[in-house]
Amino acid sequence: METPLEVTLSRLLEADTSIIQEATAELRIACKDRGIIPALCSILSSSSHAQVIRQLACVLLRRCVSRRWRKTPAEVQQRVKPIILESLQRETEIVTRNAVANLAADVARLHPADRPWLELLSLVRRWTESESDAEQELGLLLLSVLLQHAPSTMAPHAFDILRILAAAIGSAQHLAARYYATVALSALAAVAEPELNVLRDTVPKIIHVVRQLIIQDEATRACRAMEVFDEFIDLEISIIAPHLRELTAFCMELAGTSSLEDSVRMKAFSVVGCLARMKSKALVKHQLLDPILNVIFVLVTSPCAEGDCDDDEDEDDDDEIDTEGSTPRQLAIKVMEDLAMNLPPEKLFGHVMSPLSAALDSDDPWRRRGGLALVAALAEGCAGHIRLNFLPQFLKSICTSLCDENHFVQASGLYALGQFSQHLRPDISRYAEDVLPRLLGLLARIGANAELQPSPWLNKAYYALDNFVESLEGDRVLPFLPALVEHILGIHDHTRVAEIKELSLSALGSIAVAAGNNLQPYFPRIIECLQLHLCVPTRPDSTPAQLQLQALDTLGVVATALGDAFAPHAAGCCQLALRLLQCGDDPDLHRCTYGLFASVSGVMGQELAPYLPNLIPLMMLSLRSNEGIVTHFESDDETEAFALFEDSSDDGEEQQDEDLESEDEDVITGYSVSNAYLEEKEDTCNALGEIASKTGSAFLPYLEGSFEEVQKLTEHPHSDVRKASLLALAQFVCSLHKTCSQHIELALNNILERCLMAVLGTINRTVQTDTDRNVVMAALEGLNSILTECQAVVVAPPGRLQELARLVQLVLDGEVTCQSVPLEDADEDEEKAEYEAMVAEYAGDTIPLLAKAAGGTAFLPHFTALTPRLLSRMVFPVLLRNLPLKEDLEENATVFRCIAHLYQGQHPQVLQHLGEMLAVLGHVLATNQLEEAVKDVVLSVVRDAVQRYPADFQRALASLPPETSNLLSLAAS
Repeated sequence: METPLEVTLSRLLEADTSIIQEATAELRIACKDRGIIPALCSILSSSSHAQVIRQLACVLLRRCVSRRWRKTPAEVQQRVKPIILESLQRETEIVTRNAVANLAADVARLHPADRPWLELLSLVRRWTESESDAEQELGLLLLSVLLQHAPSTMAPHAFDILRILAAAIGSAQHLAARYYATVALSALAAVAEPELNVLRDTVPKIIHVVRQLIIQDEATRACRAMEVFDEFIDLEISIIAPHLRELTAFCMELAGTSSLEDSVRMKAFSVVGCLARMKSKALVKHQLLDPILNVIFVLVTSPCAEGDCDDDEDEDDDDEIDTEGSTPRQLAIKVMEDLAMNLPPEKLFGHVMSPLSAALDSDDPWRRRGGLALVAALAEGCAGHIRLNFLPQFLKSICTSLCDENHFVQASGLYALGQFSQHLRPDISRYAEDVLPRLLGLLARIGANAELQPSPWLNKAYYALDNFVESLEGDRVLPFLPALVEHILGIHDHTRVAEIKELSLSALGSIAVAAGNNLQPYFPRIIECLQLHLCVPTRPDSTPAQLQLQALDTLGVVATALGDAFAPHAAGCCQLALRLLQCGDDPDLHRCTYGLFASVSGVMGQELAPYLPNLIPLMMLSLRSNEGIVTHFESDDETEAFALFEDSSDDGEEQQDEDLESEDEDVITGYSVSNAYLEEKEDTCNALGEIASKTGSAFLPYLEGSFEEVQKLTEHPHSDVRKASLLALAQFVCSLHKTCSQHIELALNNILERCLMAVLGTINRTVQTDTDRNVVMAALEGLNSILTECQAVVVAPPGRLQELARLVQLVLDGEVTCQSVPLEDADEDEEKAEYEAMVAEYAGDTIPLLAKAAGGTAFLPHFTALTPRLLSRMVFPVLLRNLPLKEDLEENATVFRCIAHLYQGQHPQVLQHLGEMLAVLGHVLATNQLEEAVKDVVLSVVRDAVQRYPADFQRALASLPPETSNLLSLAAS
């Protein structure tokens, strides 16, 4: 006889909506009963209903276990666990059996660490080592689930499990068992260090498993099994190395087989991309680049499937590789990008240029399109190599594509132009006369289309325009400025489509960046255009349109570009911005509005003071806000099914208790924050720092509160927020120092020292302990800006100079946390060294600033101690670029004595940068501010260089300005 709960579950499967609603209400009530777990177990173990009822009971049971297990009486727990194990053995339906296995893993995970579920572990061992194929398959299924959901339970048995899995992958009779063993091995490799000797021969066996899954049309399982390769590639031990050629050939076979499902081909490309990132040197060593590139070129230069190109403009988006790919073609382009980012450019181009040139020059539009897409993929990783060797050639192909009759060739050319404009600045600006007329011609044809609609193609056109115009230096934009402005305003005025208007306003901001004050003649029309989108909403709490947000961003850019010419409109902008802030709590609106205030502060300065009492409290709320934080639970993947008994109504105190209990029992796996709220915090910090630096003494009443809130964010989980907070703190200190200098009567020196102590302490802690290199570089950048502004004030307190010199020394020695990432292979070593060099360069910038702040005599012992690090860390050229010190040239004495010492030691780096060193020495000799003793030291270096390295000396002279060259020649005589 059916129980009431069984009847309720059956009614949930009816087609009648009203019956489902009644059953859902009944189920919600039933799930509040403390006896729900035994009741669901009874259905799971003895129901005569269809498999779907047992599966539903199991899904609900998982939720109840996750929420209530620790509060379930021990006697109930002991009754439930044998039922789960019996159900596992008896269940024949695969889907339900998998659900029961997940239930068992949940119970195992919730067991105390010192009291594991021994019966389950014993059963797993017995089944996985069983002679019965069915039992072995069930044991491997359960083991794979346990390793994924309850890894801590299995960790003490890692070696034994590894041995079992390695054997099962090659010997299990059933393909399903070998699949479960592979999945389990992937999960184990993610949480424990596998043993090389055990796994040495597993890669070929896994390849065979994947191949058999594909033959059996098990694409989803094949992709899941291939994830083990990602784990193996990440390991320090060389499991992949002996089988690299076989694995690469297999992946490229899958990727190049068009009859396979896209998911399999994409996963194959993903594995090769991982190899490109982690094992790039090995790919070159084993001559695997050509097989990889052959498949990439064939796929990327092939026509799209019949019917796709005419009906689906999303095909235009296939070139974009900055987001997760959704087609094999996108993944192929992503692999090319990975190769470009991780291989020496000269090695990659030796294999790429022949097929790439053939594609770009082909009569086949699909080959031209593919060639342009691959050129775009090379832009970032090989920017320097392209700049020196191939920029004219590639730009010629790109410019030609802008006039191509094929829509898709144009789209790829536009994307390539955008990538080049972003990554090849400033060199690409020299080609403005070649690029802009063609780009403007293309845009004119766009403007002539009265039916223009948003599309990936149009996005690429404006992406190219934005990036190229922003890359223009000096007055290069001026010949094209009238046509650019006319086009953008014309597009804006003649379209009713909000997305197109948004694109036009973004382009207008790029034009403003390039044109600067030259935009002034067009300002009346521009402000008229922007005002159309800056109306205050009539309904509070309404969500701002993207067009309004873009208009705010563009208005801020225009204000910065025009400077004083914008002053008549500044007050009106502030009033509008405050009204907008009162219209709701949208984080994007806050972000854009604060940015507008920051831009206007550069125009108004202290005249912004009347608006700060209303503005700053709102910015503090944005910094403190916890909005957008999402808690993730272990059972989030079952949300849809569990919604059946989540009561959305207010059932009073009983429901509140249930919610609290649920919240306590759910296992929290992590937190995330909506990007919009993270960006709000980041941009609020940026805006506060800018406003403080521009408003000076007007910001003093808000300094303490702002300082406290921003200081808290230096420990925020998100790295971008930490970076912005550190730079804002540095701006606060610099602004306060300027105010102290300008308003001596305010007696702010004590406040300045307290702020300095706090900020320098935060910088010191961040540099030494933060794991993110970009955050550490931001901290050093903040330190350098403080030293530049405050100079001697920074190092005046006893011990401060030693503290900062010690910090620089730690960076140059590679002893800060962000430089201590464990190495995984030689390629990682190379990448790590590159990042460390970037961090060291920021520390190198600090050295001359410290020398200037402390004075030569005081800094000499520290500089002497840092000398070996300067050379070993490649910071010597950075030091030269910062010399001579532009003020107080007598402080150069210490530095030049040390440079002379390095020269006399014949260190290779000094000789490598002989030309730069001579240029600095010549500049110093032209002054009359050096001590005679130091001048003699400099002259001795010059005279020795001409005798010891005459050819190098002459080459260096030829590269210097005539006046410097003549002076050095005279000094050497």
